[in-house]
Amino acid sequence: MQLGIEAIIILVIAMVLLGLGIAFISGFFKIGTAKLTEPFNAIQFGCDPNANDPIKVIPSEISFPEGSAAQQIKVCFYQDSTLSAASKVDLNMIAANCKSTTAGATAPTLVSVSQAVPKGQIGGYNVLLQPVANTKAGVYICTLEAHDTATPALPALASKQITITVS
Repeated sequence: MQLGIEAIIILVIAMVLLGLGIAFISGFFKIGTAKLTEPFNAIQFGCDPNANDPIKVIPSEISFPEGSAAQQIKVCFYQDSTLSAASKVDLNMIAANCKSTTAGATAPTLVSVSQAVPKGQIGGYNVLLQPVANTKAGVYICTLEAHDTATPALPALASKQITITVS
């Protein structure tokens, strides 16, 4: 079987393109696998705070059964102000300032760890909502605040109202 020069050139080009295609696809899957195995950060969970909305809470609707253990939530904070080098940002929720549909009930308390969040960066917090002895079924509206740990007496860096449903 005799092949013309044009047919040989077409076969060589086809083999080169096949090899490049296989290399591209295998590299694409290697990168995809590496990305999927990385730990997810707060932004990948849909938590995208910005200067106009600096505090985001995941899940956005917080609910748990009465008498249950602490509920873990994620809070993201966008730092828009300049803090001193020694400062950290702390999240607070004062249960006494929460309003409830149930008379005499006390809202859960917030447990978090402060962390350094540089200006223009996002801090991700894993926090616990800890029910107290008098946390009863009902809806609680509370204010979540971010404070500079070096100057806690100053107004909050940011605040957000959250709704907690205890059923």
